[in-house]
Amino acid sequence: MQISTITAIMAFGAAAASATTINLFSATKCADGDYIKTLGGLKSGCHKFGVANVKAVDTRNLSGKCTVTVYSDASCSDHATPARLDECVPRAVGWQSFSVDNC
Repeated sequence: MQISTITAIMAFGAAAASATTINLFSATKCADGDYIKTLGGLKSGCHKFGVANVKAVDTRNLSGKCTVTVYSDASCSDHATPARLDECVPRAVGWQSFSVDNC
């Protein structure tokens, strides 16, 4: 019984570690002092950031084969730019939405 509990905890930890998460920043450098918030547990589809003044995005984790794309408009259609893993994606005039795809 104890082994199955440990196995379940390890499986949950592995799943949580691989969940798609992105960090949002208020300046174009993805620096700690400009950190706004982290969005995690992201599902497929188009999403608004829910905060203003997002000028850089840093994808921290990708679940499976998921990809993240950021957009300059609120409906995931303008200036589509891939937000690759561990890569800061700046835009001086800001980002408004993102999509999680290919999961």
